[in-house]
Amino acid sequence: MTNHLVDKHNPADNYRRNSRLALLIIGLIALTSLLIFQATLHQGNDDSQLVNLSGRQRMLSQQLVKDALLAIEQPIAASVRSAYLARIDHNLASWRKAHALLLRRNTERHYPGAYGQRIADGFQAIQPYFDRLASDFQELVSLGETAILPSRRASNDANDDVDARRRAIRNSLLANEEQFLLSMDRLTALYAQSGERRVAILGGVNLLLFAALASALVIVYLTIFSPLADRLTSYFHELNRTMLILSDQAATDPLTGLFNKRSGLLLLTQEFDRCRRDGSNLSVIFMDLDNLKKVNDSLGHEAGDRLIKHFADAVKAAIRSHDHAFRYGGDEFVIVQTGSDRASDKIVSRLEALLDCANRDCVDDADRASFSWGTASLEEERQGPAGELLRLADERMYANKKAKKAPSTTKPDPGRIQLHNQKITS
Repeated sequence: MTNHLVDKHNPADNYRRNSRLALLIIGLIALTSLLIFQATLHQGNDDSQLVNLSGRQRMLSQQLVKDALLAIEQPIAASVRSAYLARIDHNLASWRKAHALLLRRNTERHYPGAYGQRIADGFQAIQPYFDRLASDFQELVSLGETAILPSRRASNDANDDVDARRRAIRNSLLANEEQFLLSMDRLTALYAQSGERRVAILGGVNLLLFAALASALVIVYLTIFSPLADRLTSYFHELNRTMLILSDQAATDPLTGLFNKRSGLLLLTQEFDRCRRDGSNLSVIFMDLDNLKKVNDSLGHEAGDRLIKHFADAVKAAIRSHDHAFRYGGDEFVIVQTGSDRASDKIVSRLEALLDCANRDCVDDADRASFSWGTASLEEERQGPAGELLRLADERMYANKKAKKAPSTTKPDPGRIQLHNQKITS
């Protein structure tokens, strides 16, 4: 059998599926944005390294040319000249290493737009000046002390040849250094511009992703969460309305119109706790119809229900406005009243009088109601729970019923037989 409560098109499933899809899309956008942000930082770091490396290359070339000119032209001590040549040799190795690193980075790195080709062309333009400068530095180091021009030296063919080589190295250094530095400045500017362009592109993509993320959040709110909130609000309003109806139905016995057992016990507990706090008295009257089973067995449950309703109507008429009555079971009823034990006696007396009057008008014996009852009071013991008070009244009611059936010419006071002085135990 198909359960009619199962909705094959449950809106909750649609909301759940759409929410998962929306969260997946939002997560992918956020992850992509994070990866691009990390890539931007990484690329920016690489661009900074390239700019620093090209700046170091430029600085080393200037230092090499300066040391070479000092070693060639200045009349200084031989030890100082040797120090210049040694430094030139060391810096030349570093200069070549930095140049090779720049060349490798240029071939490995991807530059945005046309910057890749412009940087490759700029590096190609630098290469001849680099080669000439490196050759001049190497030749100067290989000449050693012979490349140094003493303040006074005899003129001969060998010296003339050294002078010619010295002048050639000097002129070559000055000419190539200027072109090399200009080319390096252009290349460094291209590195910086390509880095800025890359950051701008990645930043723009990231901005678009953030805009997409914000749009996705707005769409999710408008298409999923806002309708869901409206639907939940409608559900809760309908649920509250239904709960009020069900609460009223659940609290009432449908046959008698009295409180049912569940709501009656809850009411008893609340009144019990309140009276114990206030120091006031609370009495419970436990009642049982004497002949309901006999009526049900002989005349049927319809006659039994009529008897129950007849008795319940009498109970409603007997209690005061601030008293409460509920149906405890099939033929059992409970009255909860505040006040002294005498108030309980008066209620029972009124109920008996009402039943006697009604019974005289009944044509059918099945409609004549009689009952047994027992009472228990909070004044007897304030330490026990409310259920113990009800149990004590129930025991006294059964003692009353038993005493009614016992063959005796004198009946004890109903409802207070033997158990009147019994205490409630916690």
